Amino acid sequence: MTKKENARLDFLDSLRALAALGVLFHHAYLQVWPTEYGRWPAAGWERTLTGWLAYGNVRVDLFIVLSGFCLMLPVVRGGDGKLRGGVGSFFARRVHRILPPYYLGVAFSALLAAFVVNRETGSHWDVSVPVTWEGMLANVLLIQDVFRQGSINHAYWTLAVEMKLYVLFPLFVLSWRRFGAVPTALGMIGLGYLAYFGVAGTKWWGLRPHFLALHALGMLGATIAFSAEGATAAAALRRRVPWGAAAAGAAAGFILLCSLLGWERAMKNLGPMDLLVGLGAMCLLVAAARPGPNRLCAALSWKPLVFLGTFAYSLFLIHAPLLQVIWQYALRPLHLSDMATFCLLVFGGTPVICVVAYGFYLVCERPFLNRKPAPAGGAAAGDAPRASSGQEPRPVSDSISPKSNSMSPFGNAGFDAGFVTSSIIFSHISSLCLLFWPLILFPTPLAASRELRAAPELANPRRASSPIRPSSVAFSRILRGSSSRRVHSAVCL
Repeated sequence: MTKKENARLDFLDSLRALAALGVLFHHAYLQVWPTEYGRWPAAGWERTLTGWLAYGNVRVDLFIVLSGFCLMLPVVRGGDGKLRGGVGSFFARRVHRILPPYYLGVAFSALLAAFVVNRETGSHWDVSVPVTWEGMLANVLLIQDVFRQGSINHAYWTLAVEMKLYVLFPLFVLSWRRFGAVPTALGMIGLGYLAYFGVAGTKWWGLRPHFLALHALGMLGATIAFSAEGATAAAALRRRVPWGAAAAGAAAGFILLCSLLGWERAMKNLGPMDLLVGLGAMCLLVAAARPGPNRLCAALSWKPLVFLGTFAYSLFLIHAPLLQVIWQYALRPLHLSDMATFCLLVFGGTPVICVVAYGFYLVCERPFLNRKPAPAGGAAAGDAPRASSGQEPRPVSDSISPKSNSMSPFGNAGFDAGFVTSSIIFSHISSLCLLFWPLILFPTPLAASRELRAAPELANPRRASSPIRPSSVAFSRILRGSSSRRVHSAVCL
């Protein structure tokens, strides 16, 4: 990839930076006004200025669409519709790039949650404490989107969902090549929302199956934006559709719906709202990637934002406990008004968190950025630019910029990528299967209600001929996910 072509991708780092800052500001909002405790900004100008930050789903939606876009980008540019290096190489790169910083982030968060911010203080951080072995296990296996959601670090559930999309991505690419972009995208959208409505109201909703649709929109956006000129219908769409206007229209529609529905009703209709955000994000990406003079791309290539995007993954990994530390030890003792506390947390705390995140990036993330070493006998022309340009499938947490890449200190030894890859794939295929086995082994609530109407003695165990065993009751409660832990009503990011 040439330097000019690489500059065209700087907008991806900027969008990652904006999404990461959006997540940080959303959690700063929840830090001061935790919706799970029924706290909101005062009516009037405070709510007008800050109320939009309550919609944290927008930032996560952007991350998921970006992930699909970046993962599909090298597939489209390759021209053959295949994963570069094969499926095994794809999984190895994902494991090497994502998991070491993530596990170091888990350790960082667990230490703070265990020794520094280890008690409930009436803030959003309460969902992350105390540290338990079940929470640690869920975070290690990346299944905290369903089990112990919010434990240790309430932002990490999105990574669990993301890893499942990585496991399924080779199947998406295979379908893309055999059946075409549009049929596959429509199929993924339909399947995602069919599963979404199927698990709505259960704890399995934590899998966020409708994110499959957002991922498909990102993949479709990359296909439209980077297909060969004149070779496909996607290239014609790239030229003819006013993508910038479409993105603005989707944003306006989302704002209008939020104004009409209000926060609570919007959260109850999160699936359709997320689809609208996903469509807007896809249109924005295609508009920014359009070749030729592009004001949107130039605006999104602002160097400070591009720089922040290079360590946006680290910022995402450690911002939540740092927000609690700053709020609990620096701002709360001042007994300021909520609005003053929020302003200090955003304008004073954000620079501090960014500095710490950059240090975390240098130590814990940059050594694991994927870079392909040149062969001993020299590389063919064009191999080095391809390796250094970041032209590989990258998740929301990967940087497209080449300047941040470096070799792993582990080299070829000390890191069994194959073993870790197989372990992660096994754990996530297992967690996907968990979505279906309760529906097979246990009756649905509707079927259960019919049984109660048909057999009244089941509704009253005292009238039953054989009493219900306490162990069976306890086990059924565990399966239903009942717990004394508070279930927070906001979108926990």
